Amino acid sequence: MKTLWRSAMAISLALLIALGIFYPSLVTKIWHLRYPNGVHYAGRDILVPLEWTADENGLTVRLTKYPATVFDKIPQGRIFLTPATRENLLAVEKDSDRQWESEFRKMHAGQGIVIQGPARFILEGKESVCMKSSSEKNPARISAECGLFGGEWRMEFSGDAKDLDLFLENFHHMNRN
Repeated sequence: MKTLWRSAMAISLALLIALGIFYPSLVTKIWHLRYPNGVHYAGRDILVPLEWTADENGLTVRLTKYPATVFDKIPQGRIFLTPATRENLLAVEKDSDRQWESEFRKMHAGQGIVIQGPARFILEGKESVCMKSSSEKNPARISAECGLFGGEWRMEFSGDAKDLDLFLENFHHMNRN
């Protein structure tokens, strides 16, 4: 009887430890069971990949990438999607791109920081501009920001360079007619 009880306790303890270690990946799986098609915000469907979750606060939508285990850095990436407003002039006034670029450079300035851009894209006749920054010491970790002239959305990204394509895909998806 004692052996059975000890075995049950050992199995329970191992299960609890495994659940604790893999908690971040379980959170994303449960989130996707609840929201299998991503989220709908401000009239748009937002793409949310499997490793990511999304939440909104009425002003913006935040996508967060969680690691597989608690031993990795949390979060591994973030994307903020903000509907354009008059205060967010980049999406309204084409002349504001220089001011926005200057603000991006000031915010990301620092020793060993590499800033790239502005890069311009044309999507369905609309022009957008993006900037990117990274550290010389850790070029795989980047920040990026994009806005669309005459568009509805502004997006910010912070995370691994390998997730930048997801960011740009979401940005272009959000600004389609």
